[in-house]
Amino acid sequence: MTDNKRIIIIMAFAALLRLWNIGNPGLVADESVAIPETTIFMHTGETVSANWYTPTGRHYFFASGVAVLGNNPYGWRIMFVLSGLISIYLLHLIGRELLGSGKEAAMAALMMSTEPLHVFYSRTVFAEIPAMMCFLAGIYFLVLYYRGRTYALLLSGSCLGLALSTKWYFIPSTVMLAVYTLYRDVKGGQKFVPAAGYILACFFLIPLSVNILSFSPWFGRGYTAVDFIEWQINAYLEQQSLTLLDFPQNVLTTLSPSSASWFIKPVIFGERLFGDGLRSWYNLYVSNFPIWMLAFPSFGYILMSARKSGRYEILAIPALFLSLYCQFLLVKRPLFFYSALQALPFVYLGVSYLLCRVTARMKKNELFFYVISGLLILWGFYLVPLYTGIPVSEGLYAPLLALGNIRY
Repeated sequence: MTDNKRIIIIMAFAALLRLWNIGNPGLVADESVAIPETTIFMHTGETVSANWYTPTGRHYFFASGVAVLGNNPYGWRIMFVLSGLISIYLLHLIGRELLGSGKEAAMAALMMSTEPLHVFYSRTVFAEIPAMMCFLAGIYFLVLYYRGRTYALLLSGSCLGLALSTKWYFIPSTVMLAVYTLYRDVKGGQKFVPAAGYILACFFLIPLSVNILSFSPWFGRGYTAVDFIEWQINAYLEQQSLTLLDFPQNVLTTLSPSSASWFIKPVIFGERLFGDGLRSWYNLYVSNFPIWMLAFPSFGYILMSARKSGRYEILAIPALFLSLYCQFLLVKRPLFFYSALQALPFVYLGVSYLLCRVTARMKKNELFFYVISGLLILWGFYLVPLYTGIPVSEGLYAPLLALGNIRY
């Protein structure tokens, strides 16, 4: 099967999981807060709310969907569905460039397409999804720049700016990429001063400009550049001072496990809504733990492989993962399970590389590729009812539920 056929099938499968029933009028996750917040900001420029300290870029994704499909569930969610689907395709493109294999790229994309967290939040108004899309676009254009397309660095900076104006997770990664790009360019023969100037413009000035533009409705209220700087400082200080009491008390905030455990054991938590003895309805948060728990072994394999083969560019995968994940380990404010989303693309790339390289040594490696792909699809469908409220058989799901922290 060709690379194009693989990704078309994966994208169709991903779209099926994400588009199903998105017209449901019931509000899920943060929608009861996010929808009125965005409406107020886009019409008045006002950011005074419970989440005033969050970046404003997230509002434009919601507003663009409403502008096209109207103020209804389809309009609210369509841009987040599309952001999720584009993220999967971008991961495939990045995988082809970094790993050099269409199969490995396709498997990473398939892992994302079946990821419970990604499917669930792609179907809701949730800023992490477009933020991930923009960050992955920034990475892809940066890889193209490394391949000799000079203009791509401008596009990379613009996409990173969109990501940073939506979520601040990506500041350490952006700094790391800027430093490495400068080192790479100078080592490649460019003069330090012009190279540093170009990189400063692409990794700092362009993202800053995008962030400022995202505040346009706010500036329309008469605020100045000094007010903007003060807002950024106050927002940072506010986020650092948050405690668990500042968040709604629900299963996500009260049962979310420590970030240190995300990639070393199964993560299943939530609540049983009701049941009749044979079937039950659950509201659960579930990690794709067979994949997640291979994250660190895969990164170890990448380190050994890079050293042996001399293909050091694949070290970007664990480096990007660590630039995101380490801040989750070190941050003192409350952190919830969905934050793992931003590090997951690099988990998929690493695990895909590990599985494909190990099975490539076997006689029937093509068969193993399709067996693993089929198991990923079946596993993905198996998990869907747990986070979408579809009733499940107690007997069929008892072994999995026994691993979790379920509130009854």
